[in-house]
Amino acid sequence: MKILSKSKQPSDAHGLVTDLQGASRLAVATVSGIVDVVDSMHRNIRGLSPIVGAGQVGPTTGITGFVYRRIRGVTHTIGGGIDAALTRLARGSPQRYRSRNSAATRAALNGLCGDYLADKGNPLAIRMSLYSGDSAVSLDRDALSARFSQGEFVHTGRIVVMIHGLCMNDLQWATSDHDHRSPLATTQESTVLSLLYNSGRHVYENGLDLAAMLEVLYLNWPVPIIEVVFVCHSMGGLVARSAAMQAENGRMKWRSALKAIVFLGTPHLGAPLEQGAAFMLRLLSASPYAAPIASVGMARSAGIKDLRYGRVQKTNSLASAARIKPPDRVRCLLIAATVSAPFNKVGAETKRCRGDGLVPRGSALGLGVSALDQATFFNMNHFELLSSRAVCDKIISWLA
Repeated sequence: MKILSKSKQPSDAHGLVTDLQGASRLAVATVSGIVDVVDSMHRNIRGLSPIVGAGQVGPTTGITGFVYRRIRGVTHTIGGGIDAALTRLARGSPQRYRSRNSAATRAALNGLCGDYLADKGNPLAIRMSLYSGDSAVSLDRDALSARFSQGEFVHTGRIVVMIHGLCMNDLQWATSDHDHRSPLATTQESTVLSLLYNSGRHVYENGLDLAAMLEVLYLNWPVPIIEVVFVCHSMGGLVARSAAMQAENGRMKWRSALKAIVFLGTPHLGAPLEQGAAFMLRLLSASPYAAPIASVGMARSAGIKDLRYGRVQKTNSLASAARIKPPDRVRCLLIAATVSAPFNKVGAETKRCRGDGLVPRGSALGLGVSALDQATFFNMNHFELLSSRAVCDKIISWLA
């Protein structure tokens, strides 16, 4: 079964003009933010604030304050003019087609500040969609029937949903020489769909939207769905767990068809890089001179912050994350990668080993499942989990 079509299909982007409009809005916000940082630092230096403690409050006064206000005003005036002009152009602008580079850039931007883009209605914000190959799937009953009723494996009622990680997109399951989706479709006799979502939003928000989307898919699919399997990379595993949890709480029909979730390098117990970043930013925030700089880091997306403790619920600390159990009646299959070489001695696996560069082995295997449902791949980093044929073979052997 061919997963990636060579034919170009319209993406969820409105078009080049709309993307330029989104970029101009983001540029205006960025300039304003930089001015705010410089203004705050200037105010604290001029006011001789203490090294640690409360800084100066209120706007900068005098000529300096006037200059900062003028910069902000001019920036917003120019930005408003550009936005109005692009809005008029966008009305007649044709849809453009996704390229791997543009999709990757947009996905990375959404991972970094996607919650802000969504809150501001920025056209660059990714809207959650399911894709078959490289074209979006309409959830309308007639559209699904027209598109999939003659599909090779539709009659089996089995669906595999691929869920990407932070700052990534659905196209990145395919590498130069491998794509997990093709062998999974063939060996599992399943229809493979890939999720695209805004990874900068809270995990629980994406989980709720995914649960609702799958409910519509379940009700409108051409034949009864008997099995749903998630294959998830990194943050995608947290989104899958959240969707399963919220579908269970909402008594959604598709939840009974969920049979297995495969996690590739998912930080169930959190990611040290985000934990370290949060700690350093708190330290910087203690000084009024460094706090403006720290505010830039504090603006990172809600999705990134959720990785600190592997948060899948609206309220979720490290302690509660550690107590979270795998979804009921679902087989959870955990794969971790480590850049370390294989262990030479029996029992050496109990010693601490390095993770995959982003997620520690203990966090990737931290869901508390049977050892038979865990696997570690050595001499492999976080992103090589997407391109490894050995990883794909392991998934297939588990699901067989």
